[in-house]
Amino acid sequence: MDVDIVKKAITAERLAEDMELDLLELFPKNRELRVQAVRLLMHLEESGPTKQLALAEALDMEPYALSRLLTKLELRRYVTRRRAGNGKIVGLAGKR
Repeated sequence: MDVDIVKKAITAERLAEDMELDLLELFPKNRELRVQAVRLLMHLEESGPTKQLALAEALDMEPYALSRLLTKLELRRYVTRRRAGNGKIVGLAGKR
């Protein structure tokens, strides 16, 4: 099965539905943030560790909004951030 076909068939919205219970605790009032969280996790899975500013650009998010999202995802140990020069590198927790 081709990876592109799977990506088209399984959207971020569908994955957000599958992760609903866990993400609902993090983002109880905002479905869009749950979808953004899934998009972010999918991006990191595909691209590997990424500079936070580059991640904000890739996801078309304001840097402050991404930072807030990352803070909540760090609390649940979905992602990690580490200093790298003047910025931060974001990666999936448990992956190097």
